Amino acid sequence: MLIVLTLVIVLRSSEIGGLSTALVHAEGRTARFGFPQFQKITTSARASSSAVGTIMALLATLEEAGVLPPEGTSQANQIIHSVIQLQSAVMKSTSPEFAAYQVAVDRFWQNQHAESVAEEAKGRGLTAKVLGAFIAYDQEHSLWEDQKLAFALQEFNVTRADWDLMVDLFQQAETVFRGQGRSLYKVYQGWQMKVPGGTS
Repeated sequence: MLIVLTLVIVLRSSEIGGLSTALVHAEGRTARFGFPQFQKITTSARASSSAVGTIMALLATLEEAGVLPPEGTSQANQIIHSVIQLQSAVMKSTSPEFAAYQVAVDRFWQNQHAESVAEEAKGRGLTAKVLGAFIAYDQEHSLWEDQKLAFALQEFNVTRADWDLMVDLFQQAETVFRGQGRSLYKVYQGWQMKVPGGTS
């Protein structure tokens, strides 16, 4: 199962990391690519603008941290694919095992941060907090040790290698922003206000 949606991301000068974003039209076709000046990310015409914006804001956050792979490389293609497909799994999977895992992720995050990410995951998809919650819970309860969970992700073309790359880049970005006295989540919120369907 693949998602297809088109995002246009325009690289030009702005106050945050030199990356600004421009919205998006749906095309109903699939594309995999790196990070050229004008680039398109493909997903479904049925995807909401907020779900599109979620992906844009997450990639822009990683771009600002300087951790995205060089454009045109296989890893650049892989991270775009991985973010889109994991978001699809989070929002659309019908696997009971994956649903139960998401409940456990939310409970774990609530215990650590006194806030839920369940509604955010359902309504916006793979936000920085949702991805952070999955990563934090996965450190203690691996997604990949349960074959049914692994299969649920593989149905959306998310592999262990895709997940490991997302975790690595996310943690690198956290380290970069922490060294600057900033929070990855605050940086993400700044980008979220600039993208399609964004909120303040």
